[in-house]
Amino acid sequence: MFFSACGTGLHKAHPDLVRFALNRDLRVFPPNIQIWAYLHHPAKSTSIRQAGVTGRMNLGGGNSHVFSEIAFPPFGLIMSLNSPPVHGQLCNLTHFHEQGFNAWDIVYLRLPVLPVVSFFPGDFRAVDEIQQQAGMNTQTKTR
Repeated sequence: MFFSACGTGLHKAHPDLVRFALNRDLRVFPPNIQIWAYLHHPAKSTSIRQAGVTGRMNLGGGNSHVFSEIAFPPFGLIMSLNSPPVHGQLCNLTHFHEQGFNAWDIVYLRLPVLPVVSFFPGDFRAVDEIQQQAGMNTQTKTR
């Protein structure tokens, strides 16, 4: 799914990821790539989104992020590239590469339930949070 979302640039930049995707017996996953998951909030989400490789900087001195996102109910998936997760509660699925192709097991995951409202990748604000911040921005502009 991420190859589709990111276009041809992803397979050119990460040939080791292509090898992993095409060889079901390969257990070697690129160490600089992490796969994260969350549940699409059933009541607070108002949209879906798909974003190719995206960069996000925190101008307040925090981490910068390079990632791709696919959010379609019931799941949201994020692939981070050489960067930490875009949200602290995301569930890391990267270790699944260690299992064989036909491996079967019951795994309990603690997936956060996050709203998907805006079209901005990695934005998990609810509608009321977005409206509140928009109001604060409007007040700041008029001063």
